Amino acid sequence: LLLGNVEFVEGNGLEVDMIGKEELKSVSKLIGVTPALLLQGLTSKTHNVRGHLVKSSSDANMSNATRDALAKALYCRTVATIVKRANSLKKPALSGSMSSNESVHHDVASL
Repeated sequence: LLLGNVEFVEGNGLEVDMIGKEELKSVSKLIGVTPALLLQGLTSKTHNVRGHLVKSSSDANMSNATRDALAKALYCRTVATIVKRANSLKKPALSGSMSSNESVHHDVASL
C-alpha cells in the first residue's frame, strides 16, 4: 500500500520528478532492494533490440503504470501466500468429497 503513495510527475525536459521519497525508501527496505534500484526500475525500460540491450527513460504516466503493476503483483503474491498457508493449516474433510466452499478455497490456492 505504501507504493501507491509514490507518484511520478513530469519534470524539466525528459526528467521525471517523484513525490513520496520516504515511502519509496520504506518499500525498498520491505522488498530488499536499494531505493536507487527501485527508482531505476520504476522509471526506466530496457529493450532488446537486435541482441543489444537498450535502456530508455519512462515518462511520468509510464512510471506510474509500472508502479501500479508492481503494487498489484506484490499484493497478489501476498494474498496467494496467505491463502496457501491458511489452506495448509486446514484439516482434511472427513468425507471423501469437498464442500463447495472448500472447493473454491482449493481453486484459489492453486493459482
